[in-house]
Amino acid sequence: MTSQKTNILYKGGAPALQAVAAGDVQMSFGTAASVRPLGQQGVVKMLGVTTVERSEVAPDLLTLASTGLPGFDFSFWFGLFGPAGLPKNVQEKLFAAAGRALADPQVRARLLATGNEAAPSRSPGEFNQWAAANGRAALDRIVQAGVKLD
Repeated sequence: MTSQKTNILYKGGAPALQAVAAGDVQMSFGTAASVRPLGQQGVVKMLGVTTVERSEVAPDLLTLASTGLPGFDFSFWFGLFGPAGLPKNVQEKLFAAAGRALADPQVRARLLATGNEAAPSRSPGEFNQWAAANGRAALDRIVQAGVKLD
């Protein structure tokens, strides 16, 4: 017997997660913040994390790469952005303030409680390079998958 794969588009993570919980679909990807409460209640089964390294948010979950999907690496992230041409001294001040906040144990604990991990860069330049590479990798995956917009 062959299994049929159907991609179902939802207008957000919450409706997709509701469909999994109701048994309308077999699986979905979601952020730790949205999935963890239902996973802890036993409403859905969390299968693994999509990042290369195990997550502080769900340390008991293996990575998908280690469970049979080598090279699987996808993360949802937040960054601090400003307008093009932002003076370097302002960039450095904002970067330093953000770094201090992300190093604060109370901030880190609150981030973890909401399903997020702090992963600060070493410099604005490093973050710019990482974000650009991450964007290129996402675009490559879209092109390789043959995704077309209607």
